[in-house]
Amino acid sequence: MSYDQIFYTAVAAVAFYHVGRIDYRNGFVTAAFSVLVSVIAFVLLKWGVVRGLGAQFGIFVVLIVINMVRKPKLS
Repeated sequence: MSYDQIFYTAVAAVAFYHVGRIDYRNGFVTAAFSVLVSVIAFVLLKWGVVRGLGAQFGIFVVLIVINMVRKPKLS
């Protein structure tokens, strides 16, 4: 992985950590999933930065759909 790919992986992981902490009360799971998707995109699939960021955007869309579909917890 090049330095820009590592940088974008770290930025996306931090962003998904905060999203996970707010929505799911556990940011490490979403951050780890973000890093996993980045490693798959950059290392295994040999995608560039634009496609890798597109994969991160795809995770964000999936999280939005999950939040729209799931039932709210009564607390």
